Amino acid sequence: MHRHNYLLTAIIASLLWVIALPGGRVSAGSDGIDIFRPAYGEIDVVIERGALDASLSKYASVALRSFDNRELYVKAVDQLRGGTTNQSLFLLKYKLKAMGTGDDADSRKSWYNYKLVPNGSTLLSGDSPASFYYMLVFFDASGKLLGFRHDALGSYQPKLSSTPTIVALMYHHFTTDKSKTSSVVVHRDEFRSQLRALKAAGFAAIRQQDLLAFLKGDQRVKLPEKSVLITIDDGYESSFDLAYPVLLQERVYASLFAVTSYRGQTLGAIPHFSWEQASEMYQSGFIDIQSHTDNLHYYGKTQWGAKPALTYALQINGKPENKFAYEKRIYDDLRKSRSLIEQHVGNKVFALSYPFGSYNSTVINRATAARYSLMYTVTPGIIQKSSNPAKLPRINVDGKDTAKALLDKIRAEMEK
Repeated sequence: MHRHNYLLTAIIASLLWVIALPGGRVSAGSDGIDIFRPAYGEIDVVIERGALDASLSKYASVALRSFDNRELYVKAVDQLRGGTTNQSLFLLKYKLKAMGTGDDADSRKSWYNYKLVPNGSTLLSGDSPASFYYMLVFFDASGKLLGFRHDALGSYQPKLSSTPTIVALMYHHFTTDKSKTSSVVVHRDEFRSQLRALKAAGFAAIRQQDLLAFLKGDQRVKLPEKSVLITIDDGYESSFDLAYPVLLQERVYASLFAVTSYRGQTLGAIPHFSWEQASEMYQSGFIDIQSHTDNLHYYGKTQWGAKPALTYALQINGKPENKFAYEKRIYDDLRKSRSLIEQHVGNKVFALSYPFGSYNSTVINRATAARYSLMYTVTPGIIQKSSNPAKLPRINVDGKDTAKALLDKIRAEMEK
């Protein structure tokens, strides 16, 4: 059983209006079903089979239909209650696909994601409704309806803008020992406070695909007026043990930039999360894994001394690499990193964080050829529509930064 599944607890179950049906009943406020909207444009459904009513615990599939029109919603509920709904067609059209631990009978908990707008984008169809209606319907293995619940569900709906303020924050390592914080090590509780302060200040967490759609120049794409990208470099296990539970609790998206050759290893005294842990985080719906190279996060021997291996020709048998060998090494590494993540985790890889923030025109060229579209530096700043996607700025979060200090740091960059 995945170690962090218990964190996905019900947050609105007491608000749900539930209907009794022949063959099964869901009691009002029952445990086991968590329906929430973590961001504009999506519904997440988490079902814990063991906590459901006895008949529903044997469900084989579940379907969800959403409405932004109350009249249509009421009519659909009446039809379902009256038995006039074509159940087979409903299941075929609205069945949810399990994204988490699976929907087989042995799975204790399953996670499903439902997109409210076409083409899987939360942005391209304009402003989403501030609230909506839904029906969640359970079926047995033969397609017989077991029970359903329905209600109006309010949503967190940030104000969207075609000229947003976009902040990318850079984290690395996390701790629960205050004496071990540093410029790159943040205390877990401070991390939680920072996320809450960002939300209180009106910032909405966005995903890499949201930023990419925006920077591509599509005029239909709007982002939250105050957008924040949470990025975590290196792939330390503390991202899984400490940061990931906080991100789940706070319902905040984040991208983890991992050195793929380090997965599951302990280098020095610091362990790195495994591929299995990476997959679990991705399946939560809040985390994606992006590239920090496969094996170029080190200083190598060059004719100028020790330099970042990504941006310098290395000494091979006492001679520097030629231009072709250097470019091939970079391209092969970046392509391998992308391939490994997509193979082991499943999310599309199109973002790169430069090790040590070091890059040059060759790296940008080879990364583009390897199908990377967003590339992050360690240069402070704010991302704008005109920002170069190959030189995206980020604000480092220091272990000494309180929530207030972080907000002040962001404001200072916005005022430049």
